[in-house]
Amino acid sequence: PGPSGTGSTGRPAMLFAFAEGEELERGDVTPERCRCIGTELGRLHALAPSFPAARSNPYRWARVAEWVRELEPDGGGDALVAPALPMLQDELLRTERLPAAPRGLVHGDLFLDNVLWVGERVSALLDWEMSCIDALAYDLGVMVNAWCYGERYEPELARALLAGYRSE
Repeated sequence: PGPSGTGSTGRPAMLFAFAEGEELERGDVTPERCRCIGTELGRLHALAPSFPAARSNPYRWARVAEWVRELEPDGGGDALVAPALPMLQDELLRTERLPAAPRGLVHGDLFLDNVLWVGERVSALLDWEMSCIDALAYDLGVMVNAWCYGERYEPELARALLAGYRSE
């Protein structure tokens, strides 16, 4: 509300319906849940061709390249980043040469805290502010990193996630 308690302050607002469910803790991630969320991502990507908007990824290659350049030559003064800077630069160059991949609507942010569950069922996908049109593999990369690493990489979780995705 505005200063008088009614009206608008001129700032945008968005309302959402309540979605039942709970976020998972890292210890609650199982191969079956990874299969379920992979299936949901596959469904999203199957619907992607019918999505009419065309928002580009705000974290596209050029922006990430600029961030890496800003870290040079001393890793941005971060003692942990400085030794990794050559690897980041090399990986950035490699990604620039990747072949074109299928593109469509991606969520871009499907971390554990952006998925609600009721028991073993996905009830809602949250936080769509990063959604955009990009390589579908981008979503898969985000999800493998978010869902399939605890203390270490857990390949059985990645296999289940990808099996669910492929099922759609």
